[in-house]
This record gives sequence, C-alpha cells and structure tokens, in this order.
Amino acid sequence: RVAAAGGQLLGAAFEFLGALVPPRGDAGNGAAAEQLKQRLSECVERDEQGQLKLTVTLPDAAALDNLARSLAGLLGAA
Repeated sequence: RVAAAGGQLLGAAFEFLGALVPPRGDAGNGAAAEQLKQRLSECVERDEQGQLKLTVTLPDAAALDNLARSLAGLLGAA
C-alpha cells in the first residue's frame, strides 16, 4: 500500500511540475518526452497485476535528502 501511494504521489508531483512549465512547441516537447520515456523505461518493471514499477537506486541517504529538498523547493516556488 505504501509503494502504491508513493507512486501516486510521485505521479501527481510530476504532473504538477509539468503544469508549471510553460508549453513549448509540440514537436520539440514530443521528441524530448519520447527520449525521456525510453530512458525511464529501462528502470521500469511490470508486476503480476500489470502495474509498472519504477526503481531507482540512490547512492546514500543524503541523495534522498537532496531529492526531497529539490522537489520541495520546486513546489514552494509555484
């Protein structure tokens, strides 16, 4: 349950961040998004229920602290 809730929270956070970014030309955005999707797909596995699981490896606890601070800063700037 915690992993599923975390996934929903992360998805919502990135949707929110996407809304903050001013729209650019669709051609450039589409190509960049497709490249990012391909790279992210390397970190995704599908579980028995067909849900996608994104796995990332952080080097240490400080990396998690930095990630949290960065996301909080982005959300606070909105």
